[in-house]
Amino acid sequence: MTQKDYDSVFGGICTLLASLAVCEEASPALHSLGILKEIFAVSANIGNSPIPPSLGLLTRNMLKNKVAMAKFFPIHMEAVSVLVTEMTRMTRKELLEWAAESLYLLSCVSKPYIDAILLTEREPGGALDQTARAMMLFSDSDRIVKHGSAFMANVYANVQHSADVDMKVAAALMLMNGNAGKIHSKPIVSIRTVNEARAILQGIRLHPKSSDVLAHAFLAMRNFLCVSTDSTSGISETEMQSVFISAVDSAVQALIAHPSSLAVLENACGALWGLSSRSPEICFAVGRAGAIVCIYDAMDEFPYEQELQENALGALASLCSIAENIEEAGLDDGVASIVHCLETFSEEETIAEKGMSVLSALSSGSHDVKVVLVQQDNSLSRIVEIMYQHPSSARIVMDACSTISNLKIDPLVSQNIASQGGIDRLANATREHSSNPIVLENVLSAIAALVTAVDNEILQGNDITFCVFQTRRLHIEDPGVQAEFLSVIKSFLKKDGIDATTRTGFNMEELKRRDVCRLVLESIQYHIGHLQVQQFGMNVIWWLANDEECQKNIVRYDGISIVLNALMAHTTDFQVQKCALGTICILARELEHKLIIAEYDGVETIVGTIWINMNSPEIVSMGCTALANVAFNG
Repeated sequence: MTQKDYDSVFGGICTLLASLAVCEEASPALHSLGILKEIFAVSANIGNSPIPPSLGLLTRNMLKNKVAMAKFFPIHMEAVSVLVTEMTRMTRKELLEWAAESLYLLSCVSKPYIDAILLTEREPGGALDQTARAMMLFSDSDRIVKHGSAFMANVYANVQHSADVDMKVAAALMLMNGNAGKIHSKPIVSIRTVNEARAILQGIRLHPKSSDVLAHAFLAMRNFLCVSTDSTSGISETEMQSVFISAVDSAVQALIAHPSSLAVLENACGALWGLSSRSPEICFAVGRAGAIVCIYDAMDEFPYEQELQENALGALASLCSIAENIEEAGLDDGVASIVHCLETFSEEETIAEKGMSVLSALSSGSHDVKVVLVQQDNSLSRIVEIMYQHPSSARIVMDACSTISNLKIDPLVSQNIASQGGIDRLANATREHSSNPIVLENVLSAIAALVTAVDNEILQGNDITFCVFQTRRLHIEDPGVQAEFLSVIKSFLKKDGIDATTRTGFNMEELKRRDVCRLVLESIQYHIGHLQVQQFGMNVIWWLANDEECQKNIVRYDGISIVLNALMAHTTDFQVQKCALGTICILARELEHKLIIAEYDGVETIVGTIWINMNSPEIVSMGCTALANVAFNG
């Protein structure tokens, strides 16, 4: 039989088997015979003969029958290794095109097949290595780049599960390879080299007009970036940096060149998300390349596509992690796109989390960016509404609270937030997250930002003072919570206008009823070494000392000793020194208090403070006034 006759017969057999592979009765029989292994081994026998189209058809028909593939997985396990081994010998484009498509289809069947593929990565020359080699060798082949990228994307998406690989699969493959007894608890090395990233990027560069290729390649790049951050991956960050930097312009150009391709926009945004999360340097490069405007354009082009919106918001959240990008991200139209997305997908927690993360970052920007946020239609109501819809999400609550705190640029803004139900949501957050001090710290900060501009009726209606004091009680050991508790108390006092001439008010009476002096002093004493607690605490005590009843309570709860201790503990901090001396100046007007100050060596402490802060005229002046008040017996 001549080679031509052999090729003809071989093609005919493949055609027959391809027909049987889609037959409901015959397909299980083909799978049970282990023909898939023979198909993958056929490349060794083809030589230089043309590959019949029927071979590709047969392979596709076999691999697309997921029911049979799953049922006969134990029989097909060895076929995976055979395919990868054969790929190491392949040098012809058409063979590698067939092999790349086969790997992709295998990765689409089920997780056990991906686990089996990943086990080939234990040594150099595994499936990912061979795919990268094929993509670099024939980067002009859209079939190899497309299927190779799609295969990589599927594998990377499952790498996070590699530690949980089915050990029965691992054991079976080890036995076949003569390596019984060498099973490890984590037999898979995820990603070892930069070859995969280079291969993907090369494909993107050589196929800029093919939306199909770009969509798969950017998805592979996105997923690669997700798994390659793992410290166990063995990737040299220095080596990767140049590859990732060069990928930035390609992603931006794809967004510009394919404005109507949903798949390209979605996956390019995902790739930019991964790139900007990689390092501050890459994040800066992404912003400088003009990605932010392109991302907003993509959001506007497909406003109702959830996956695209999520990838876009993820990219924006990462980009806004550095100050240089916040100003550009705070564009009027851009903020409108974010708010519209949050309205459209209000019930989707992942969208809400990323969207609030972006708004929180923007609210930390310049005054102009804050104004854009405040003036954008429905932006403030959307923040409150998200807290209503996702009350148990710690991340959403924290970002919403930081946004509220940052937007304290005008009393009308705070009133607007409160009128939308902001105080109610903050009160609820103290209950919903009562065991999470990190969240509560942010909640108290937001309450402090709103209190001064909110009507007392709203505060009373939500029993906000109870929530604040309860939070303080539950987390007395947490300095962050205590500092923000003191900040809220200061806001209550400022709201009443407590000073030397106006010494009582509605909130002051409520604070007294809750024994505010004792609790404030307790927080100060408990965290004597924490600077922020001392700064806020001394400020509050100074305010309270203007009230006669509070003066008595401060002395009653050993407040003079606590204030003097703060003076000694933070001798060089201007805020602590100023507020503590201000408090002493007021308390020293009473004879009984003078004696207590002297008893606690207050004179020596004040003199020491003056000496240490000799270069501060204000501290020296207040210290001298305090000494004069202590010494004066009139």
